[in-house]
Amino acid sequence: MIEVETERRRSEQALRDSEWRFRRLMESNIIGILIVDAGGQIIEANHAFLKLAGYTRSHMQGNGLRLDDITPPEYLPQDAWVREQTAIYGSCQPLEKEFLRPDGSRVSVLVGLVPLIQPEGLSVCFVIDVTQKRQALEAMRKAYDELESRIQERTRELSRANAKLESEIQRRRLVDIELTRSNKELEQFAYVASHDLQEPLRKITSFTEILAHQYRGRLDDNANKFIGYVVDGATRMQTLIRDLLAYARTGGGEIAPQRTDLAAVVAEVVSDSELAIREQQAEITVDPLPAVMAVPLQMKQLFQNLIGNALKFRSGDPPRVRVSAKKTKTEWAFSVSDNGIGIDPQDIDHIFVLFKRLHTRTEYPGTGIGLAICEKIIARHGGRIWVESEPGKGSTFYFSLPASCFVEPLDDP
Repeated sequence: MIEVETERRRSEQALRDSEWRFRRLMESNIIGILIVDAGGQIIEANHAFLKLAGYTRSHMQGNGLRLDDITPPEYLPQDAWVREQTAIYGSCQPLEKEFLRPDGSRVSVLVGLVPLIQPEGLSVCFVIDVTQKRQALEAMRKAYDELESRIQERTRELSRANAKLESEIQRRRLVDIELTRSNKELEQFAYVASHDLQEPLRKITSFTEILAHQYRGRLDDNANKFIGYVVDGATRMQTLIRDLLAYARTGGGEIAPQRTDLAAVVAEVVSDSELAIREQQAEITVDPLPAVMAVPLQMKQLFQNLIGNALKFRSGDPPRVRVSAKKTKTEWAFSVSDNGIGIDPQDIDHIFVLFKRLHTRTEYPGTGIGLAICEKIIARHGGRIWVESEPGKGSTFYFSLPASCFVEPLDDP
């Protein structure tokens, strides 16, 4: 009898020890733990779950809490399926769901259900708070949606901009075609007009000279003066038409650039100007010049005009002209400098304008087309032209030719 009593006490102590360990395990765990029966009634809940779900132990008094009571309606079918799978297979994959708190708010959780062998019908639920995970995922989803929206809007903006740009490109292409056609027509008109005007002017000049010769001494001074005006006007008109014809021809046609030795071109220009150079006691210095891809005749026109202007617009001293060149990585830079009368700063922006003259014909002859021809030649070769000058101290005309015109490097002098 004593042995039976001792065994009973041992069993009771073992049961109390087991229950104590169970309680300690339940309450010390950071994971929410529930003990539920087959009907979903919550039999036990540890502190971690109560804190997570916002309930107290008083909520489980009386009829207590059932899982269905704290589960939003949309999750009830899922819970029923989990219990069914657990009963059949003994376990089920943890699933995410939500629990309702007493204040009506929700908490996102991950729930795993494991049936107990003893006593029959009880199961253990392990509950983990995944609110932060869901919030992070929701924030990521919103950020993704916002980014996607911005990308779509940006894509639409780019599409509109591309369509507008394409329309502008097409418009400019049509304008360029029309401008090219108009330029060709204008050049052809200038050429034809200049050519056709030559003949009547020659007649005017010829017959006026005959009139002056045959009636010399038979006309009064006024008549002779008037005849002189006619001859001078016709001569100037012929010069103007000749220059206009030269301008119209510049850049006309599709003359392909070829290897052009600029040193030889300048030497030819200097040779052609030998008489003027000798009369003015001019000195022309030519530094080493390169060979470039260009239209030879147009290069000769270019240097004829620049060197000719340097000789024409001289000061009281004999003209001193220097032609030089310098190569950079992107272009050839040329210069033609002189010690002439210079150019007023307010006139520098206008000197390349067609027919723009800075002096009267009595001071310096010409039609004001030469520098316009120079600019047209340089533009045709893809370069640029400009001038630096100071009144009374001479001028330096610069022009450049792009890398596409490179043939060979400039030799060291």
